[in-house]
Amino acid sequence: MQQQLLIIATLDTKGRVAEYVRGCVRERGVSPILMDIGILGGPPVYPDIANKDLAEAAGYHLEELVKNKDRSSAVKVMQEGGVIVAHRLLQEGKLHGVIGLGGGTGTAMVTHIMRSLPFGLPKLVVSTVASRDVREFVETKDIVMFHSVADLLGLNGFMRHILGQAAHAVCAMMDKGSAITKERPMIAVTAYGINSQPAVFAEPLLWEKGYEMIAFHANGCGGMAMEELIAQGLIKGVFDLTPHEIVGQMFEGFCKGIGPSRFETAGQMGVPLVFAPGGLDNAAYSSPSHPMPEEFAGRRIYIHDAKILRAHGSPGNEKIRPFYCGETE
Repeated sequence: MQQQLLIIATLDTKGRVAEYVRGCVRERGVSPILMDIGILGGPPVYPDIANKDLAEAAGYHLEELVKNKDRSSAVKVMQEGGVIVAHRLLQEGKLHGVIGLGGGTGTAMVTHIMRSLPFGLPKLVVSTVASRDVREFVETKDIVMFHSVADLLGLNGFMRHILGQAAHAVCAMMDKGSAITKERPMIAVTAYGINSQPAVFAEPLLWEKGYEMIAFHANGCGGMAMEELIAQGLIKGVFDLTPHEIVGQMFEGFCKGIGPSRFETAGQMGVPLVFAPGGLDNAAYSSPSHPMPEEFAGRRIYIHDAKILRAHGSPGNEKIRPFYCGETE
């Protein structure tokens, strides 16, 4: 069966670039499925899945959405309908990869649909905001953010090159396939900067026992990704050696962002769990996105890298008392 790639875009504003990507995909021998998530006006190209189809899948009528002129509600409907239709294609064996095109809102809509799809399925977004902090778009999923550099309005030599590269990239990802194969059962281990050595020591020991290790950075997103993989049945045991995200969540640190399922999925799935309090003695802050609160001024600061120095001043700053890896109190 010919591989099929879902192309998602707001065709009222991104129709021409979406049509160009559709052509690039066909040249690679892949069958494109063009989904329209736009609502403002009629698309300049014909979609395979129209916006009215998405509205109906979510239980709404497109005419009502347009009449109400409630943009935020319409966006939510398009997202909901997009998830339903994408999963329908997946269940029917008609979805082998996804590429999205968008600015700020378009990227949010496209990635919302992508995040509902399983790990392993190729997912790539050509976005005008890919140079920013993209955590809100990617969250825990294996989504590739491809910076468009210029806006996705109109076509020119530069944009044709960028779009062509993106189309070829996602098609190459599809050649690899979506199935996640494991030579051995996987054991999940959490790690974080100052507490990475336990994971380093654990890997050869696990290998000797017939397992392979998969490590997750305890940065909020990493821990939640582990929970999702456990829920997907890909993890057979957990060494939660670095639950540092608890501190990040409690004190608004850089490694916050855990949800209600953190630390619970293994028990629910009957997966063996070893828990240790690694990394619970510090919270991570890095300016400007996560500056250290004034209430913690005067606390000892661990200098993990140059970024920490830039965030909190030089070692001679009287407001901080830095120490380095290996140093004792």
